Amino acid sequence: MIAYTRSTIFKNYFSLEIEDCPIDVLLHAAALGANQVTVINFRLPREPNSLSIQINSGDRMVHPTLRSLVANLELEKADFLALKAIWDVQGCYALFHLFII
Repeated sequence: MIAYTRSTIFKNYFSLEIEDCPIDVLLHAAALGANQVTVINFRLPREPNSLSIQINSGDRMVHPTLRSLVANLELEKADFLALKAIWDVQGCYALFHLFII
């Protein structure tokens, strides 16, 4: 059995927190959601060479080495699903927006 916590937010939204969520459950939740997925507090992957950053300033582009990173990301659902290997290794806190009519 998977342990989870469900809560109501503003009477219209629901939060479902699943500790040690199996990757199949995570991917199924993403598939049911809208096209945008929000990942909260994304951290530099355990394989730091898998992520790079570019800083643009006028006509100059700089590619610094990342030492640490925490960011909130908004991804297309297809991109989120394509990154399942990262979510399976390091986990994530993701918001899937569901439209119920």
